Amino acid sequence: MSISNRKLEHLEITLYERVEGFSSTLLEDVKLVHQALPGFDFSDVELSAALFGKKVDAPLVISGMTGGVSRVRNNQQEVG
Repeated sequence: MSISNRKLEHLEITLYERVEGFSSTLLEDVKLVHQALPGFDFSDVELSAALFGKKVDAPLVISGMTGGVSRVRNNQQEVG
């Protein structure tokens, strides 16, 4: 099975079959402990990075489950 067919199959499953998500993300088990950083200057934080030889000012995430499937291209354009 090609990657495009598998991606399309995933989309069809969510459209036409009964699917359920997880009942929990387990985040209720996470405890965040506050640890202040006295004297920390946020202007010292540098988020920029190089991407394909170009500077970006902040982190960048590119993701796409449906990329490469021509049948869903119209859906992507409507959403995006």
